[in-house]
Amino acid sequence: MVKLAILGTGFIANILMKVIHEIEDVEVCAVLAVNDEDAESFASSYGIPKRYTDYDKLLDDGEIEFVYVALPNHLHYEYAKKALEKGKNAIVEKPFVSSEEEVEELIAVAKANKRMLFDATITKYIPTLDSMKKNLHRVGEIKHVTTSYCQYSSRFNAVREGNIPGVFTLEHDGGALKDLGIYPINFIVALFGKPDLIRYYANKLENGCDSSGVLIMQYKTFITTSLIAKDSFTENRCTVEGYDGTLFVDDDCFRFPNLRFKKRAGDESEQIDRLQVNGLANEFNCFMRMYKDRDFEACYYNLEKTKVVIEVLKTAAESAGLVYG
Repeated sequence: MVKLAILGTGFIANILMKVIHEIEDVEVCAVLAVNDEDAESFASSYGIPKRYTDYDKLLDDGEIEFVYVALPNHLHYEYAKKALEKGKNAIVEKPFVSSEEEVEELIAVAKANKRMLFDATITKYIPTLDSMKKNLHRVGEIKHVTTSYCQYSSRFNAVREGNIPGVFTLEHDGGALKDLGIYPINFIVALFGKPDLIRYYANKLENGCDSSGVLIMQYKTFITTSLIAKDSFTENRCTVEGYDGTLFVDDDCFRFPNLRFKKRAGDESEQIDRLQVNGLANEFNCFMRMYKDRDFEACYYNLEKTKVVIEVLKTAAESAGLVYG
């Protein structure tokens, strides 16, 4: 069994523990929390034997092979780098890190220590994305790609009451673009590579953080439009539209539950694929297969693609005047 330590006890850490039984040959043996009470509560809830509040002590634990960095965005780089330097493999939650330079530095540290490093962005590993790649030719010449990921945040009521949580501050790398925009960026870059032009138009709070916005990216012969919101919701959908037809996903590109095709507007939809697995469990199973196969080539190749995504994300933020940290 691969021994994994979870760094953090927030929302995504709890979600992982609820699907851990679907991940092959992984045992969560430790958790890192900000205080003893949080560590004890989380560990007791899920039967985790080891509890830490000191990161150095966790990294000195020789049993631990992997750390899962499920901490606030601004801590990802620091904690991942320290883990790699201590000989641990690392899985880092989205949006990975803040810049291409930080990605390059982490890749260099991983290679120097012969360790694996994974970008935990679910979209990259969802099987229905592969199905879309295989069926892109059916739409003919592509003219427009649309995505929407708009969901009213459980913490936005606090914002409206004047109590601003860290996820809605630029100091903590918060906002709609970094939290939700990372998914459509990964979706579009996975299909088409780096865009020629990137522009993000943001609705901002008084503190300058974006609560929603529209991301436009231009390629040689088509444009992509992504709606992103944490202050409102819609019925999300993704499309790839061309001269000869349209591919549809009936939700955002994080959930990516299905893929269907229409040749003409009045046609019945042809169902191409449905997601049969839990997205989070699926990506962890992908990581563990690469780890067991010692497939460093695939690991580092995926990180090069992550570098492109982070570069796009940074350019989008700069275009809207968003300054993090």
